[in-house]
Amino acid sequence: MANRPTTISRSSWWTVVALAGIAVYGFLFFSTPLLSLPSHDGPPMVLSRGLAFLIHLTTPDDILSEWFSQNQMAASFVDRAPVLGAVLVWLGLAWWLGGSLLFRFHRDLFRDRILGSGLRFVLGLQWLSVLTFYVGWSGNMGTRWPMLIAIGTSALLAVWLRRSQSGTSTESTLQPSVEVGWTITPYERRWMGIMGIGVGAILLLYLMGCCMPPIEFDVREYHLQAPKEFFQRGRIGFMEHNIYANMPLGAEMHSLAWMILVGGHDTFTGALAGKTIIGLYGPIGALVIGGIAYRWRGSIAGWTAAVAYLSSPGIAEVSRHGLIDAVVACHAVAVFAIAAIFLEGGAQRDGTEAENNELQWGEYFLFGLLLGGAASTKYTAIPMIILPALVVAFVRLLGVGASGRAFNMPAPNKVLLQLAMTLFLGMAVSGGGWYLKNGIEAKNPVYPLLANALGGKTLDPDKISQWNRAHQVPQVLVSGQLRSDYRFSSGLLSLWEIGMTSKFLGLIIIPLGLLGAIVGFRERGWLALLIVVWILGVWWIFTHRLDRFWLPALPFVAILAGRGGDWLAASWKGWGLFIVSGLGLLYAILLIATWPFNDNRIGVALHALRYDEVIQTKSDLEMMDEEPNEAFRVAAYQHWLNKNMNPSDLVLIVGDAQVFDLEIPILYSTCFDRSPLEIAIKGYTPAERRERLKALGVTHVVVHWSELARYRSPGNYGFSDFFQKELFMQLVEERVLERVDWPIESPTADLYRVVSQ
Repeated sequence: MANRPTTISRSSWWTVVALAGIAVYGFLFFSTPLLSLPSHDGPPMVLSRGLAFLIHLTTPDDILSEWFSQNQMAASFVDRAPVLGAVLVWLGLAWWLGGSLLFRFHRDLFRDRILGSGLRFVLGLQWLSVLTFYVGWSGNMGTRWPMLIAIGTSALLAVWLRRSQSGTSTESTLQPSVEVGWTITPYERRWMGIMGIGVGAILLLYLMGCCMPPIEFDVREYHLQAPKEFFQRGRIGFMEHNIYANMPLGAEMHSLAWMILVGGHDTFTGALAGKTIIGLYGPIGALVIGGIAYRWRGSIAGWTAAVAYLSSPGIAEVSRHGLIDAVVACHAVAVFAIAAIFLEGGAQRDGTEAENNELQWGEYFLFGLLLGGAASTKYTAIPMIILPALVVAFVRLLGVGASGRAFNMPAPNKVLLQLAMTLFLGMAVSGGGWYLKNGIEAKNPVYPLLANALGGKTLDPDKISQWNRAHQVPQVLVSGQLRSDYRFSSGLLSLWEIGMTSKFLGLIIIPLGLLGAIVGFRERGWLALLIVVWILGVWWIFTHRLDRFWLPALPFVAILAGRGGDWLAASWKGWGLFIVSGLGLLYAILLIATWPFNDNRIGVALHALRYDEVIQTKSDLEMMDEEPNEAFRVAAYQHWLNKNMNPSDLVLIVGDAQVFDLEIPILYSTCFDRSPLEIAIKGYTPAERRERLKALGVTHVVVHWSELARYRSPGNYGFSDFFQKELFMQLVEERVLERVDWPIESPTADLYRVVSQ
């Protein structure tokens, strides 16, 4: 191996300047408020990052106690075994399938131990997602056999892809790719060993957090609820009452797959297996990021990039919660890996002419598969990832490199067209099914987007307007009129939030990323920096600027951070990097391990978490004088319904849409859909209302007033004005409904029974 080269000739003073800048950032970082704690006798107490870090650092016993819920709930780790077993099987299968695709279509990446490993998981998981979608859309979910047959057929196809062909290399004859790292000193080797221990601790926290029951609103509203309903219905189809369930749900297919494979009425185990797989896209993304940085600058860069990414609390939060933002980020950086090779002239061609021609076609098909995977995950992937990636692909098709020089002579127009069609074929195979389904069943391929132009099933002008208002760019009053806020000052404030104050940031990713952008700009850094600017630009110009929606930019900042870490390691035997990265890793472990980012009761039994089974240590009289247990994961009314409703009952819920934990037959709607109750009774006589509710099979109605008030609060999404307390008083007077006494306070929710006659 060669000695590590430096981009600029520098003395130790440059390192001093860099470390001084990192120190200034660290001071501001730790001074930034993290959260406000309520106070009973005064204003809220603001807790800074630095104070939270010191509290956690000096009270490790409190962290351990929190893992077991202060002994208020039953403890268990063994009960995770079925979930973890399912995850292990799925990841192993994905590894095999993805490796087959790489072997057939991109030998260079197949031989890459790090980047190739990450891409194997991404491609294999996408393959399994597509399988599940078509099994589900075809309505073959009554038994597990169609799913097992599809998996078995895929395994046979994978074997065929790995088969020796005449004149081509076999898998056994392929040699590992040439090591591209630089000389590693004993100090650096010791640092990587310590980092390995820290990364192992973080990965364990990721894994244990991922396989916990969901607490996040969106996850309980549709990331897990949609596959649960698909399974219960027996088919993936259009949902009139859950607008989100009609979007691309490629990542959520892992939950549906395991619901099918587990079978019966146990949707919970399958859901947790899928949630865990979704969460592990964070570590898989770190593997891809580390592989890219390793190919760029070697082992130190690869380790630093992966640590910077994994130690970002935002990635940990969305991963452990089961949100899909880290899935989008993982697909984004996987696409980048191929795009960067495209701009460098394509994969190495070391086989026969026939093999090289086959691999050229395979590159475009593989690129299409990755782009389709991104498109099947979330609509925002189209402008953020797919559009710039297509530009890169067609730049290469036209024979123009990143520096303006020509690659090989452009192919004839016919070949160019065929390569382009191969790219789009990969996209269609990997992600096109969701858009085809929406085009057929929702009358809009990108439902509910572009509804003003394309329309969409169940979308009337009021619902379209409500959706557009909720997802528009933040508004500001200018000359008496509300306009999109594109002020320069707002842009600076957004950059400050993204770069400093966001709770999603770890300690090292931004300062090392800025350093890497400076020292590595003339190498490959410009491309990563350009993608960061592009994604943030799309987020700021076109979206409603939800904080976690810019997370797909974070992998590319991490890649730059890897370059910055490599630069620091070249001076003072690497001690500057070792101290900075060690502090950042320690901060991440402590913050990920405990509050405020996650539910960290990782040692509590799943059954206790699922049903909020707090060990009763006080009398009922003592409990009445205390505030409700804020650690409860599920709303009290849902627990009551699960315990008191019969399987023959059908409860229609108004207001609340996070209904995953309800184990009884229900009807509900999101705030963007018409409620089944409104459809059933609006404009009808009392007798007709009773009959229409009976025709639906509805036996009870729950009105969640607290959720209605939240939706109707200023700046929120809004909810139909049809539902008012006066309406339900009228329905009681008309003998359509009758009030049911239950222990839930009326300001929170009311329960009604449909009058039988």
